[in-house]
Amino acid sequence: NFTFDVNRAKEFCRLLLKYGINLPWSCSNGLRADRIDDELAALMSESGCRHASIGVESLDEEVFNGINKGESLAEIKQAIGYLKKHSIKTNGFFLIGLPGDSSKRSLLSLKKSTSIGLDTAHWNIFVPYHGTLAWEWVKTQGTLRRGWESGGHFGPQVRPVFDTADFSEKEMLLMYRKANIVSRN
Repeated sequence: NFTFDVNRAKEFCRLLLKYGINLPWSCSNGLRADRIDDELAALMSESGCRHASIGVESLDEEVFNGINKGESLAEIKQAIGYLKKHSIKTNGFFLIGLPGDSSKRSLLSLKKSTSIGLDTAHWNIFVPYHGTLAWEWVKTQGTLRRGWESGGHFGPQVRPVFDTADFSEKEMLLMYRKANIVSRN
């Protein structure tokens, strides 16, 4: 993660500038929003960063808070603002089917996603991995439909591995398609 060590990230940008390396670059795999400040966004832009992605996950406050991401929605929105201020195109990654999610909550997240300053948004299906807290949650709160290794987050192989009383496998797939169509992906 480029922003894991903020001082290193800033130094990387400064070195690109110092040595006149004119190379467009991006952070398409995602940044920690709580590590992005105005100075870093400015350095990224000045040194050639043209695009960055942020893992938003969900804009439904209850669903977001339930995943214990370690950052807040306010920090995510602030980071998007810093990146936009410095002309860095910004993408948000979202997950459908997180603990506590439902078709209604995902739809709310989709509606909110158009108003937080993102240039693009990509929606994926949540696939909990064996041995994680999320896997344990699915075993107690949902119904496993297949093993985690048979799941697919996105693309032509998208495939939920579970459903819950509030969010069926079919509803997750419909929401995945709708969200990506609305987001033009």
